[in-house]
Amino acid sequence: GLSLCKTILLATPLFFTPHNREVVNQQDEYDEYVLTTAIEKYEDLDAIDADSALDNPLEERLGIRILGYPTKEDIEDLQNFYRDPKNRQRVFLKEDVGLERIVIFPPQMKTHSDYLGKTVFERKEIQFFSGQVNDHGIAHHEFTHLGIHYLEENDSPFLKEWGSIAGSYGKIEEIKNGKEIRYFYTNAKDKQEPFNGYVTPYGGKTLHEDVATYVESVVTQPEVFGKATESFEIYSQKLELLLCYNFITLEEFKKAEEYLILARLKW
Repeated sequence: GLSLCKTILLATPLFFTPHNREVVNQQDEYDEYVLTTAIEKYEDLDAIDADSALDNPLEERLGIRILGYPTKEDIEDLQNFYRDPKNRQRVFLKEDVGLERIVIFPPQMKTHSDYLGKTVFERKEIQFFSGQVNDHGIAHHEFTHLGIHYLEENDSPFLKEWGSIAGSYGKIEEIKNGKEIRYFYTNAKDKQEPFNGYVTPYGGKTLHEDVATYVESVVTQPEVFGKATESFEIYSQKLELLLCYNFITLEEFKKAEEYLILARLKW
């Protein structure tokens, strides 16, 4: 499944009481209801239109509305994200990728959610919390979900190729304490670093999260690949796919590969 990509490349510990899953599912449904209600509340409220001090260059240039309560800093962070020369090469910023709006929730809404950002395909929407658009690779993570969906809609072989490398998902456990959820590898609960071909335990949840955590890590903390202790070929093949499908740049690929090679040499 990697023959085409390889041709292209050659050419160029917290402890919590385990949760009751039924109760957690009910809580998740409530959280989703709160956020859905909030979105409906903001549906006809465009804070940018309401405040003449704010303008939305994304709407002017790309037709992307920004709803909710963004600050000037949020707008600037989003604008800089789109302007970044590296990001402009990525698949998720293609003009026909389909993003129509970005919802910025007030920071206090974070108390109703256990996530940092969210991509809602059916609404062609990405959600962030004010002040966190540019934190810890959140934007790259969420936009990667958009890119995966774009490839899927266009019958790209990307998901099949990635799946053939990654194998099965769901070999993780989640423990919830209030609003905090921690993820652990089922067979290595003491590890949070790369293991079994995943960058983080959360990446072992689904194929989409696997890809998103990879891109987030390659872009913001490539040194994490230097902590790998096994499955080196899987990491390398996944990085190759990300490069081939324009999720990451050649420079970013080389940097992550350098750390991976150093990790391999230790073993």
